[in-house]
Amino acid sequence: MREQLNKFLSVPGVGYAREHQEQYQKFGQLFIYYQSALEAYGEEYAKMAASSVQRFQDAVMKTVERKESVDSMQGLYNLWVDACEEAYAERAFSEDYAKAHGRLVNSLMALKKQGQALVDEML
Repeated sequence: MREQLNKFLSVPGVGYAREHQEQYQKFGQLFIYYQSALEAYGEEYAKMAASSVQRFQDAVMKTVERKESVDSMQGLYNLWVDACEEAYAERAFSEDYAKAHGRLVNSLMALKKQGQALVDEML
């Protein structure tokens, strides 16, 4: 569907308002690109979440294997936070995450710039 929409947005403008049409088409294309960048970033976060859950399970199993117990909700919460921080640290410094984050930020800034150009034109 994105491909079809992108083709539609690539049709050259005609008539006296073609410049306006081209600006709106560019905004639409940038929005599609931003949406795909956001999805890729979400996938990276999903991987991070899965890793957090796995690390938490491993931490709980290690606690059980050592015949220790978690005496409070605070102790359980601390295990969860440690697992999440480890997963985040591992994933945040990966090349895939850096590329996804960079693409997201760049596409958002391009979208905002085009949106501001549209507002300026209207005003």
